[in-house]
Amino acid sequence: MNMRKLLISTALTGAFFMAPSAQAVTVLPACSMTDINATPALSSQSCSGFYQGNLLNQASKSTLVPILNGLLGSTTFSVSTFQFGSFTTNSNLNGAKSVDFSALPFSTKLNGMTLIGIHYGAGKGSPSDVAGNTRSDKSDSTAFYYFDAGTNLDKINLNFGASSTLTLFSTGTAGAVPEPATWALMILGFGGIGAAMRRGKAKVRVGYAMV
Repeated sequence: MNMRKLLISTALTGAFFMAPSAQAVTVLPACSMTDINATPALSSQSCSGFYQGNLLNQASKSTLVPILNGLLGSTTFSVSTFQFGSFTTNSNLNGAKSVDFSALPFSTKLNGMTLIGIHYGAGKGSPSDVAGNTRSDKSDSTAFYYFDAGTNLDKINLNFGASSTLTLFSTGTAGAVPEPATWALMILGFGGIGAAMRRGKAKVRVGYAMV
């Protein structure tokens, strides 16, 4: 009986070590708050990666969803319902070190807490092409960033080369500023309410005097 337990335990231990990791392998270097920057400066920034390979696709959702939720500190995304095509992606960075979100394909500006993913190739200046890394793990890689973009930020700068793809997973919405015509209507509305209140008070006074 004890021998049977030993064999089962040994088999389970072997299966544990043989099972593939659910998360992609991290390559050199680890991501940093200095990987991206903007004017004005970004704040409340956190990151995850660099992960070996391109995780910005539907096939990687089982790895991608836990990473995104980890940065958000929530269970916003679910593997069962995740659809990569619902997010805007620029797959033609071609090594660019500046990304303009006000231009196509994003056509938006970043506001408040923003979540992005960036994929780099293995070319010169890429995250895996760091000084002293002579190992065979030079490859394409992906990192994810969660940061406060402030108000109506249009551009961010990348401090690594060989950029390939950027996906915008979420960003906030700037508070709407009323147009001049809207202000005028609001003032007229407040004026009308004030006049009605004054008339109401006058009628009360008159009624009291007549009693």
